[in-house]
Amino acid sequence: MCCDHVRIRIRCSSCGFFRAATPESVIARLSGQRSIPDGLLVTELAAEIKGPCRQCRKSIWRVDVLWPDTGSEGWRRGQGR
Repeated sequence: MCCDHVRIRIRCSSCGFFRAATPESVIARLSGQRSIPDGLLVTELAAEIKGPCRQCRKSIWRVDVLWPDTGSEGWRRGQGR
């Protein structure tokens, strides 16, 4: 798959608690609860998260896409180069 190393980080803007997951698992979790609109943007993803933060009980979510640094030594080693 083209996005094997991409992760979605969902972070509480209040306390900094975060979780990172694959895009596929985030989509599966959201679509399992209800239907999600086609063409959902990353900027709209935080509004789809229901419920408060487990640490501070606030609902101030921020969503970031974590792309791998393909120029790093770790990336090259992982790719067998």
